[in-house]
Amino acid sequence: MNIVQICGFALLGAIMVLILRSFRPEYATVAGIVAGILLLASTFTPLVSLLDSVTAIAEDTGFSVYSSVILKSMGIGILAQTAADVCRDSGVSMLAAKVEFAAKIMILLLCVPILETLMSLIKGFLK
Repeated sequence: MNIVQICGFALLGAIMVLILRSFRPEYATVAGIVAGILLLASTFTPLVSLLDSVTAIAEDTGFSVYSSVILKSMGIGILAQTAADVCRDSGVSMLAAKVEFAAKIMILLLCVPILETLMSLIKGFLK
């Protein structure tokens, strides 16, 4: 699916949600979530090829440890942002903020080994 199709589908989904909101508000949120899930599902194939390319580049350059942290951080960020957006769309902003905070903590935890390596390198330069 190319970006024009994705944008067209998103617009149709938004129009459907607006129409449902006026007649059956209880179904509007569900329709929005379903449209969002379908849009995300349409990006899985390009995402897999992107991950394969990044992994191949990382293995060729010897930076596979760092690229794995970057990819995991990106995955956590994307999933958390999607979950937070769904929470906000459902009217639960407080829960959305907690999801985003938890994602930030998880990303920081992923970075600890890199920070340890960086500190040991700095220590080595200072000796």
